Amino acid sequence: MCSNKAFKRLNLLSVGTVSASHSVANGGGTGGEFPINLLKAGEEAWNKWCEIEYAHPVVEMKFTEYVSFQGIGFKSANDCPHRDPDTIVVKNYDFRSSTWYEIGIFEPRYDQRW
Repeated sequence: MCSNKAFKRLNLLSVGTVSASHSVANGGGTGGEFPINLLKAGEEAWNKWCEIEYAHPVVEMKFTEYVSFQGIGFKSANDCPHRDPDTIVVKNYDFRSSTWYEIGIFEPRYDQRW
């Protein structure tokens, strides 16, 4: 278990783009819960992504420069625990071989919520 202070949320807007296979059209409860927020730093109530209509949404992040990660964190909203993902699969795309490589499969424990 790690505390909020163990990780720093990066603002990756200047080096990346994000797309999602599905997203609620109205931006969720705050009206601003879109996939682009996954690249933004911040703790605002709208700074999250809401998807409630599709069982297995896919998020793809593309970076224009090399980004080194020491960890990946998942933080859930506090309003609807039944929407939280049970499993998260992280993959990396190798452009040289045109192949997706699985980095890890996570079954997140939501010790802390948004």
